[in-house]
Amino acid sequence: MNARRAVVTSAASSDPSAAGGSIAGAGFGTAIGYPLGAAVQGGLNGVFNHWSRPVWQDMGHTVQQWIGPSPLPGMGGAGAGGFGQEFGNALVNGQTSPSTPVRPTRGGQ
Repeated sequence: MNARRAVVTSAASSDPSAAGGSIAGAGFGTAIGYPLGAAVQGGLNGVFNHWSRPVWQDMGHTVQQWIGPSPLPGMGGAGAGGFGQEFGNALVNGQTSPSTPVRPTRGGQ
């Protein structure tokens, strides 16, 4: 999926030379980001949901409420995975920072 997005982005920006680097960066970023996100989610799940057993809680008058596990481990894992993907992509493509914009010079300046 990430490689497909890299090809579409390269085609949209009319830069065919960037397609190979974008695909390699997307693949390398995914290879780093997914395990990083899974490790963070597993670690946070042990902290936040170590006691959790999803159950229905009786609130009285036949009203029940679902008490599920905390969503924080999944959110933390997704954030760490996204960071790993962007970092891996920037590492392969030689960028110093994924958010550094490239500004062309005008007038030879």
